[in-house]
Amino acid sequence: MIDDQPDIRHPSDLPFDDSLWDAVAVAFERHTGRRAAIAANGVGFVLVAVQLAVLSIPWTGGHSHFRHDAVVVGTFGLAYFAVAVLVGVHRGERRAERAFGWVRQRRAPTAQERTLTLGFVSAEAIDELGGWLLGAILIAVVHAVLEYPVLYTVRVGIIIALGGLTSGALSYLLLERVARPVLRIVLAGEAPPAGAVLGLRGRLILSWLLSGAVPVVLLGTAALGLTPAERAWLPVSLSVLAALSVVAGLAFTAAMAWSLVEPVVGLQAAQRRVQNGDLSAQIPVDYGGEVGRLQAGFNHMVEGMRERERLHDLFGRHVGAEVARFAMTGGVRVGGERRPASVLFVDLIGSTSLAQRLPPESMVTMLNDMFAAVVDCVGVEGGWVNKFEGDAALCVFGPPDNTIEHAAAVLRAARSLRTALATLAERYPELDAAIGVSTGVVVAGNIGAEHRYEYTVIGDPVNVAARLTEKAKAVPERILVAYDTIADAPGEARWWQPHDTLMLRGRSTPTKTFAPLPVHETTAART
Repeated sequence: MIDDQPDIRHPSDLPFDDSLWDAVAVAFERHTGRRAAIAANGVGFVLVAVQLAVLSIPWTGGHSHFRHDAVVVGTFGLAYFAVAVLVGVHRGERRAERAFGWVRQRRAPTAQERTLTLGFVSAEAIDELGGWLLGAILIAVVHAVLEYPVLYTVRVGIIIALGGLTSGALSYLLLERVARPVLRIVLAGEAPPAGAVLGLRGRLILSWLLSGAVPVVLLGTAALGLTPAERAWLPVSLSVLAALSVVAGLAFTAAMAWSLVEPVVGLQAAQRRVQNGDLSAQIPVDYGGEVGRLQAGFNHMVEGMRERERLHDLFGRHVGAEVARFAMTGGVRVGGERRPASVLFVDLIGSTSLAQRLPPESMVTMLNDMFAAVVDCVGVEGGWVNKFEGDAALCVFGPPDNTIEHAAAVLRAARSLRTALATLAERYPELDAAIGVSTGVVVAGNIGAEHRYEYTVIGDPVNVAARLTEKAKAVPERILVAYDTIADAPGEARWWQPHDTLMLRGRSTPTKTFAPLPVHETTAART
């Protein structure tokens, strides 16, 4: 059947390293689970013995049945406890072999093994409770044969049953702790199924039973089967019992609280990592119930954040970080608005002939290095690359947020880009690029259709920058800037000198242009 086949054949296919499998295997080889079950039953036996010693042996030496009950219950109880432990260990090991055989074989569990693994702790605890209840019934039968008073027999049965409840609950907590590495593997980061293990509601009810209800029941039934003379000493017994109940209740409540607090502490630590920007944070899902689902939910949430971060990064690389931020704040409607802006256009000279002479790989490498210089120089000054057009790039300063002095920024970017391209030409002698810069009012916005658009700028400054780039190919400095840009950035004027007044293609009026100072004059202007 399909359900009998493991989902994954080899542990290397699981998202865990060998150390986790080794830890689980060592725990089983050392019989940690067996020792936990024996310890829980031992605690239950001691508690029952102490309670019977306090409540069942009268302080006045009354009825002979009571005097002999310590011997009867003690002898029978020890014998039954030894047999019950042996039977329980045998049953537990058989159940563990069926539930955890896949661990020893280092493979993924089948669907049946997964169900048995998730239900193992609860099954063991219920088995132990059943053994204690059976012991209570057998003690009642022994008392009936010996003709003990009925009320006294009821009281002894209640003490043993409550001891079994304590033992079963303690066994559940200890075995759950031992089984956490196994749960981490079997759940593999996914949320545990509902009802597979004891949830928060069940834990709180169990905590109330053991720390509140059990002591109250013991105190309330302490007088059952006692004579008036024996009741005179009852306050002493109740005081001892109350003190024991306070200590036992505090210990169990602390253990239960830690079982709830520990995963929350792990979640808090992982949450702090996420708050500090570490989206690699992930916690193992090694608890069942609501806590396990919370752990899995945290992992899924962080995975969603990582996915959104990847999309944000990809989106920013395609359209520019500034446009991405603008879009994420709500600027995603189709249409545009008039904005002042500065535009820088850069174009590789002789790209057609270069494509014929250079291998495609070399051509692409050179273009990528050139565009990397463009992105760096433009980004430093607050601009962004609107689009790459084959061997050219259109860069925008100003929109979408208009928080920078775009004219001064574009001039600084043009000068630094000129230097960067000159340095790059030492590696690529074939590389030669022209730059055109213009300033004015553009229409900026999302251009396209409702389901497919891009943020861009259109208008006369874009056309002027493109035409100036064509003219700049014949200028030694390879840069031409429209006068409007210089006029809007008087602080940058010292780095530029007047060039020709040009009639650009497609324009009815001439354009006054500027070019950068020669290198030696630029040095003098800097000093």
